[in-house]
Amino acid sequence: MDNSSFEKGEKFEGFVEKHLFPESDYDLIHRTDSFSQNSKRYSENTLKPDFKLRCKKSKKEFYIEAKYRSCFNSDDKVEIISFPQLERFRKIQADENIIIFIAVGLEGTPENPDKISLIPLNELAYLKLYPSFINKFKIEKNVVANEIINLYDLNYEKDKKENSAKENENKKSTKQRNILLITLLLLIISASSFYAFYETTESKIRKKTAEYYQHVENGDLNALKNYIAPKVNNWYDKSNLTFEEIKTEAHNYLKKYPKSSTDIQWDTFKFSKLGEDYLCTYNLVYKIQSKNKFKDKIFHLKIKSTWGKDLKIKSIIEDRL
Repeated sequence: MDNSSFEKGEKFEGFVEKHLFPESDYDLIHRTDSFSQNSKRYSENTLKPDFKLRCKKSKKEFYIEAKYRSCFNSDDKVEIISFPQLERFRKIQADENIIIFIAVGLEGTPENPDKISLIPLNELAYLKLYPSFINKFKIEKNVVANEIINLYDLNYEKDKKENSAKENENKKSTKQRNILLITLLLLIISASSFYAFYETTESKIRKKTAEYYQHVENGDLNALKNYIAPKVNNWYDKSNLTFEEIKTEAHNYLKKYPKSSTDIQWDTFKFSKLGEDYLCTYNLVYKIQSKNKFKDKIFHLKIKSTWGKDLKIKSIIEDRL
């Protein structure tokens, strides 16, 4: 690797540290030495990922390896990691029991990439990746919410269950039966109110998701303003589009494929809170109906959509199953 590659890498590391994991939200535990430092005297900590961080909110620790790539190769792939480095990181993750993420910056410049993805090491089965795989883990270019880290941390749910079990056991041993019953009753009432809020929000988004696809099938593009935010971060394979640009894209698509149908696989629908937004994932069977004697085209898709608190789509990405 030449000096320019190291310089690009260090510039992207600066972007990751400043914009994705800033000091206001994350403690910096470890940073590997730079190329200039290693050229004077090589440090063994260079073998570790670029950063070790601690979330100030959840107190969870994790590693980040930053990788910037300016373009895909002729096979529409990009090599993210070498085999020796992958094996080394897997050993570090297993030995320290700390999850490792690969922060991938694509296109643009190292200081301001066009796209950012945060890929858990456990998800890497190949060294060279297609855009469809990288897009599955696309994130916005701002502070990473701790919910995203917890989503892939296998110890997170385990710790929550263990802590909850210990807390319940302590309550049983230290409180009288009548006080415990009152406390449990209050907890049930609070939990029911808390759940009712999210259940209502999830129900609304489920309903709006179904209505959105119905309007698309009917070609009623003007109605989409009730479902799509004025500015969308990710719109399938495009980024940073206004609603009017999306409407134009949809109009041109419908001219080419005027008849289509969608079948949402509701049993796969998953809903979770993501900072101030809501993350929804589900499988979708999409059929383009043929205008002539040829067979219909059927696609099995995995959809990941982000809805704002105004219940409008801020990001939507698809991946073929």
